[in-house]
Amino acid sequence: MLSITIKSYYSWKNRGKSKREVENSMILKEIIDIRKDKKMRCYGSPKIKLELIKRNLNYNHKRIARIMRENRIFAELRRKHTYKNKGKEKMDIAPNILNRDFNPSSPNKAWTSDITYIPTHSGWVYLCSVMDLFGKKIIAWEVSSSPNTELVVTAIQKAISNRNPDKGLIIHSDQGCQYTSNNYITFIKENNFLQSMSRRGNCWDNACIESFFGHLKNEWLWDFKFHTIAEVRFALFDYIDGFYNTRRFHTGNNNMSPVEYENKFA
Repeated sequence: MLSITIKSYYSWKNRGKSKREVENSMILKEIIDIRKDKKMRCYGSPKIKLELIKRNLNYNHKRIARIMRENRIFAELRRKHTYKNKGKEKMDIAPNILNRDFNPSSPNKAWTSDITYIPTHSGWVYLCSVMDLFGKKIIAWEVSSSPNTELVVTAIQKAISNRNPDKGLIIHSDQGCQYTSNNYITFIKENNFLQSMSRRGNCWDNACIESFFGHLKNEWLWDFKFHTIAEVRFALFDYIDGFYNTRRFHTGNNNMSPVEYENKFA
């Protein structure tokens, strides 16, 4: 049937796997082991390659991509949700001082903040995060059942306590009502910070923290079913402090985590 001799067939059968086949099997085993960590199931072949390098296994990214493709291993991402744009009343809008300068020369020169919401069986939970743009590290975060100014101020107060920034720090945000409230504006002025805001309806002006929220939801929270705010808090701590800040590769940081990037600067 194969048009070969019996001797050739048994020679092939007894030969065993080639060196490359053995290596491919080993690489596949390591990839599967990496993906046992649920947070890393969002990784495609480029970041899987970086994880393998950490394990002293440096192979061509095309080979890794082929092995993943042949074994139907793909990055697991939730489909993005789009939000309808709603009109807003005229507010006291701060100028866009940041002007998309997302790479300050040192820590505590420019922070950015925003709010997102997370569904639970008992209602919405709101997350306010504060990011230092130097290393894209989330330096503080807070959750609440109410998306009010107090949530934002509490998160930024935590960031101040953690980082002790100098006067003149730029804190950038969108034009959400929490960031245009009198209490928030007074808080910023009392600390001698500079308030900066995105242009209306322009998410790219606050792209870094928008990107973080995207990673958080698409890589981690999308398959959770939360019942209480305590469960949300634990899941956020697990992702932000246990993975995003300390382990997740960031292309803007030369493929270093935010903590590694800041430590290298220090």
